[in-house]
Order: sequence, then structure tokens, then C-alpha cells
Amino acid sequence: DPKVRKVLVNLLLRQEVYDKVSRQDFTDEELRAYYDAHREDFMVPEKIQIKRILVKFGEGSRTQDEAKKIIDGARAKVVKDPDSFRVVAEQVSEGSHNRRGGDLGFVPRSGKPGVDDLVAEKAFEMKMGVVSEPFEADGGYNIVLPVAKREANERTFSQMRGSVLRKLRSERFQELTDRYIDGLRGAATTTVHDDVIM
Repeated sequence: DPKVRKVLVNLLLRQEVYDKVSRQDFTDEELRAYYDAHREDFMVPEKIQIKRILVKFGEGSRTQDEAKKIIDGARAKVVKDPDSFRVVAEQVSEGSHNRRGGDLGFVPRSGKPGVDDLVAEKAFEMKMGVVSEPFEADGGYNIVLPVAKREANERTFSQMRGSVLRKLRSERFQELTDRYIDGLRGAATTTVHDDVIM
């Protein structure tokens, strides 16, 4: 049974690898050196809070022209009254965040999983509180409204000590696991039957 096999493999790895690595194996100097060498990994990137309305077209739903009329109407309402964004998004938007009033939350420049990268790219080019022109992404027309910004923030070593330790332990586990598996493979006798392989 694959589930039983997975449990047995995990038990074997715990006994042969994981139990041999403890927190005390890592000195403050090692942790500090790792933090200094990977400082960018511990940086909180610049983010902006993005609100979005998405009106899809094609795939049997509506034509591109119909979607354009809907998004233009939604944009006109929001430009006239920016406080209405939430209500308009709940009524019109077909994105997965429509129940949250189109609020995608704080998104880094690299984008958000499940949302076309162009959405974040457009929002980062804009001034806060300004509604974008309609643009195509995620299978429809979009408008975005960037509402707040958080600057990039570098976290100190003392703030990130626990995260640094977890990353180092994880890397050590992987290194020891690979070494253990290579040792097992080296000790095992294998025969390759080329005539059977196609």
C-alpha cells in the first residue's frame, strides 16, 4: 500500500536522518552567516493593496463587446464614486475575490497566485486611488484600483532567527537525506535489462 510505504519511509528517514540533527547543532555564528548570505530571502517586498473588477468574455458566456460595455459602465460608476467600488465589484466582477468587494489584498510586484501578473504590473504603475483604464487579463476585461502601499521592509536577524534556523535545518535534512539515499543505492546491487526497456 502506497500510504503504508510512505509512513515507513518517513519513519526510516526520521530514525536515520532527522533525529541526527538538533537545534544545538547550529551556532549563532552559522545562523548569522546564513542570514547575511541570504538577506534578500528575509526581506518583506514592497506591496500594494489592489481592488479589481473582472468581466469575462468568450467560452460561451458573452462577447468581447458585451464585456467591454459592462466594464466601461462599472468603471464610470467607480470613477464617479470611488467608495462604490466594493458594491460594484460584488455586482459585476467575476473574479474569485468578488465577494470581498474585488479586494485582492496586498500584492507584491511579482504578483499573486491565481491572478494574471499583468494585474499587479498595471497597479504598480499607477497612483494610489486612481482607477485604471480597462485592460485584458485572466480571460476578460479588468479595471484595478490601487488603494494602499507598503514599502519594502528588511527584517533584522533577531526577528528572523527562528526562520533562519528552520531554513538551515531543512537544508541540512535534505543534504543528509540525499547522502543516505546515495549510500543505500551504492550498497545495493542492481541489474539493468536493456532488452525489456523500450
